[in-house]
Amino acid sequence: MLYVFADEAGNLDFSSTGTRYFIVTAVTMQNWAIGPQLLDLRHALALQGADLLEFGFHAAEEKQAVRNAVYQLIQSVPFDIDAVILDKRKTLPRIASDEGYFYQLAWHLLFKYMAPRRCTPQDDLLVVGSSLGTKARKVRFRNAIASVIHQHAVCRTYATAFWTAASHPCLQIADYCCWAIQRWRESGDGRSFALIQGHVRSAFEPFLGSATFYY
Repeated sequence: MLYVFADEAGNLDFSSTGTRYFIVTAVTMQNWAIGPQLLDLRHALALQGADLLEFGFHAAEEKQAVRNAVYQLIQSVPFDIDAVILDKRKTLPRIASDEGYFYQLAWHLLFKYMAPRRCTPQDDLLVVGSSLGTKARKVRFRNAIASVIHQHAVCRTYATAFWTAASHPCLQIADYCCWAIQRWRESGDGRSFALIQGHVRSAFEPFLGSATFYY
């Protein structure tokens, strides 16, 4: 059994008021033992009197002391991180103008690269996406994964699910990993990224070689 927990960062506003990057991140693990460990950490922090969020761990809103504790746990558990980082300013206008196509392309690029490297034909694969928003986004997410699976025959069976981050601790791990990558690329703050870097197997930037900015 192979588990992939996925999250995204950035928005789809292709203007100077939007985020610079749209990032999709996948955390791949052979078991979800880190989930109970994260719950144990939450109990321990509560006993220490830490100011915790009601809905689970969420990197963007956490106190730094809590972040530090979560990243310390992340460093101690084996799993793989893959990400696709799209510089929206370098996106061709015909792609940027079609939000649905751009969104599906981002997920397709991620899974096209990682699936043959993380999965085997003997694996049963469960891919769980977090905070995917609208029904249309969920359909595009599912279509992107299905397309890759069918093209490359990388696993025996697969299924997709869409759960809130509060509902599963491993989605909160994906949130922390995605947030660290976003902070590194969006604002140049690499402190959190340095803490997960040992898990990062790929951080693919498709438009990195382009010198053309469209806005």
